[in-house]
Amino acid sequence: MKIFNIKELNDGRTALNLGCGGNYYNDWNNINLNSVDKDNVIQWDLRKGIPYKDNSFDVVYSSHFLEHVDFVIAKYLLKEIYRVLKPNSNFRLVVPNLERTINEYVDIINKENIDKTKYKWILFELLDQFVRINDKGYMANFVQTNKELSYENYFHERFGIKNVNRLKNKKKIKIKSKGLSLKFKITRLFMYVFWGGKLSQSFYENFKNYYLGELHRWFYDSYQLTYILQDIGFIKIETVDAFKSKIFNWETFNLDLSDFANNKNEVYKPDSLYIEAKKK
Repeated sequence: MKIFNIKELNDGRTALNLGCGGNYYNDWNNINLNSVDKDNVIQWDLRKGIPYKDNSFDVVYSSHFLEHVDFVIAKYLLKEIYRVLKPNSNFRLVVPNLERTINEYVDIINKENIDKTKYKWILFELLDQFVRINDKGYMANFVQTNKELSYENYFHERFGIKNVNRLKNKKKIKIKSKGLSLKFKITRLFMYVFWGGKLSQSFYENFKNYYLGELHRWFYDSYQLTYILQDIGFIKIETVDAFKSKIFNWETFNLDLSDFANNKNEVYKPDSLYIEAKKK
């Protein structure tokens, strides 16, 4: 496996952001499958492992990435995170919160008069990213066609303003990386030759959504993640929130906020579970 050089923060610490998407700082070591910022984000398929030596990082952070890989690979990546962390260093993990979503579902269906709009939303929140066959899935169509403005705040509370606005945007996801774009074009041609027009389009959309991370492969709660992290060897495992952290000077990063660079207090994804753990 290729090994990359490591950047340092101004205070000398080394920090790693896995599956960073568009949320990253230039002085962190950032890895993502699809990168258009080659100076600051390494394009790498993390299913191959983490391309750094043992005991390399003071901080490892990953947000809304782990749920996009198969469960077996996710456990392998958590072991890889333990490997690259320095002893007595912190790992912060953010994923969609299964318990929070299920509690909301149960609360909605147990009311005497079920709110149909909230009921439809929570079903999409539970299931959409496991089954979607196009960009942004059924949830996007639901938000785009919903005309009841009174539910806007509910959608924002559940999913975040920035993410709801993304669902409203009808533009499709663009593959900006030239390497990935070529790979998808070759795949599309191959599928067209073997399956023909409409069928090849359906297969292609499924392939693209899986590869770009649109699809979820698992759903986590705090109990399951705690058991997995304990088995790997992590200690001091605790559930936190978007603002609380044992990571030194976390308030200067605030990567779990929508506009983290300007330190605004709007949480990026309110549906999140935040867990921190330490390497022995």
